[in-house]
Amino acid sequence: MTRVLYNYALAIDTAGSIRSLSDTRIGSPKHVVTIEGRYYTLPFLHFFLRYLFAASAIDMESLGFVWELGPGYGGQAEIFLKLHPRVTYIAMDIPPMAYVTERYLQALFPGEVLGYAETREMERIGQTEIGSHRVVILCPWQTPQLDLPVDLFWNAASFQEMEQNVVQNYLDWVDRLAAKRVLLYTSVTGHKPGAGGQVAPITAQSILEMLSPKYALANDPPSDSSRFVPDQWSDDLTGYELLLLNRS
Repeated sequence: MTRVLYNYALAIDTAGSIRSLSDTRIGSPKHVVTIEGRYYTLPFLHFFLRYLFAASAIDMESLGFVWELGPGYGGQAEIFLKLHPRVTYIAMDIPPMAYVTERYLQALFPGEVLGYAETREMERIGQTEIGSHRVVILCPWQTPQLDLPVDLFWNAASFQEMEQNVVQNYLDWVDRLAAKRVLLYTSVTGHKPGAGGQVAPITAQSILEMLSPKYALANDPPSDSSRFVPDQWSDDLTGYELLLLNRS
């Protein structure tokens, strides 16, 4: 499956970026495939395909600050940071995942990560405070300290793990920071009944309504099933889609 996904990525990657990328062996990942001396895993290629979706509509060289809510171990950040040295990546997650993200990205980019031990002491988190660091590790309660020109807000599936008022609070901050674009990898219907623990499932449509009217879809309407992509962490092969929104 990894080789199949690699060949698919190679076919649609018009810039040829995949040939300059290699997964790491940090953490001893399973099922590593070697192609032309480079390492690839299934999660790495999924992250790359999401990147390609964004790159098809965004001038990636114009990006300065990318804010990802729920980066997991840091796989999406890895793609951005390897391909775009000018990007500063704001990685925000709850403990203990924030610690995992920090350790993984520190191993990849030594000396370039502003860790939580430093950011938790900051009353303001802006360009001056960040300095030359390429990665900033934050926890959700630090959101009010953010004072940055966000070029791209990114969320992959974690909104499905939250209550509606929590999602709305994050999106209010996206608006306050005037993020230029929003990229969502989101479940169309939300969690199945009884899963996730929400009072009401967070659907793709509900997120779009929360973002409206400040943000509008840059790609096709949600009914376009061509954007449905599998979730590598589950057996749900049809329930997720990629949505890109621009600030109106």
